[in-house]
Amino acid sequence: MRGLPVSLPSGETVIHCGGLSQAKPASALLTGSAVHEGFASLLASCKRLDLGGEGWQSMRRDPNWHLQIDVAAQTALTYFDRAALEQGISFGLDPGAAEWYTSEQRALVEGLVWIAGLRLVPELISHYRIVDVEREERMELGAGVRPFAARADALLAERDSGDLSVFSLKTGAMYGRKEEMKFKRDVQGLSEAIALERRLNTRGPCACWTTGPECCKNQPRQKIATVQMALLIKGTRRLNEKAGRKEHYSPLTRAWRLMDPLTGIQQWAWSYDTPKVNAKTGESYIGKLGKDFTATPAWEYPGGIRAWVLALDRGEIQGELGDALAGCMAVPEPWARAESEMEDWLEQALVQEREVEEGAEVVNLNLAAGNLSVARRMLNIHFPQNRSACISYNQSCSFDAVCWGGQGLVQIAQGFAPDGLKLRTDHHAEESEEE
Repeated sequence: MRGLPVSLPSGETVIHCGGLSQAKPASALLTGSAVHEGFASLLASCKRLDLGGEGWQSMRRDPNWHLQIDVAAQTALTYFDRAALEQGISFGLDPGAAEWYTSEQRALVEGLVWIAGLRLVPELISHYRIVDVEREERMELGAGVRPFAARADALLAERDSGDLSVFSLKTGAMYGRKEEMKFKRDVQGLSEAIALERRLNTRGPCACWTTGPECCKNQPRQKIATVQMALLIKGTRRLNEKAGRKEHYSPLTRAWRLMDPLTGIQQWAWSYDTPKVNAKTGESYIGKLGKDFTATPAWEYPGGIRAWVLALDRGEIQGELGDALAGCMAVPEPWARAESEMEDWLEQALVQEREVEEGAEVVNLNLAAGNLSVARRMLNIHFPQNRSACISYNQSCSFDAVCWGGQGLVQIAQGFAPDGLKLRTDHHAEESEEE
């Protein structure tokens, strides 16, 4: 759709930059985006306050740092609520009330930002100094294609060696060997590293007013030595048949509560397992809480998710079972990307982008001219359907209307998005400015 006139609900006609996206973002995408907003706020606070080094170990208990985490959590929730209000949220075909799912996702957003503030950020700044946070990068791939835009979550410098590392935050259901191997082949870790190196080594007019080896233009090239990733874990999502809905099985969202009807005193637990002692033998074993405890959303804990996570972090709830939050975060060892691997990606990306540009141009020209049959033929030639992706997790692809709806191509040619879709929003400011 790039370059085509499109009609906005206001009646205004604009030239669109190209692409379609879901009218309602998937809940996982919206939750992940909101967590990233909160995490960026945390890193910006660390950079502004110059936190790190020897003082990092006391951060988890520092009330002033807790205020920064609270600000970051509210930033994330504001982003989530605004996007949900303006765009809505898609929970697919999951059974259960959307209101409950929304409350659960908000709890995950707030809880994961608190995990990041209490656990992840202190660990990162104990090893790294924060150089940049979500800085826009732009680099030329080659002639005939649009510039490549990137925005790394952070650029870090190791405290001891000064080596640079590009940092990427992920949110996911679990972490294991499969996820670790995927991280090591992650394209984002390649493309962002290349874009950062390009910017760091762009030599502008000499400003050091010196000559010889010490001149700034004669200094060694800066390299991105490693890629550092981290995962904030939401817990697996599966059907709770008793409740009739899907739930994230995470200590951030699931809890159990026992309330004394006479005193009103509440007893809380984060795991249905609990240590017990055999009355006859005196031996310890792991049993169950019992029927007096009822499953309760963690956000109903007095003080909400903030108080719940802090209580778990201090071991005040079922501390005898160990660290309740240990499984909510994973930080694999950083790894280096080979120079040949980066060169291969650049060459492959350039070829693919040229093919996309050429195919999009011929499709769009025929759409603009109203030659729908030719446009469809060009789609078949340049962008064949990937039928293996039509059904995923028992749900149809979000773009099913374009491929199989019959009128999808006609709607695009008329400048409208098919039902359930919307015109894509630019991810990078430079992209909008260019158009």
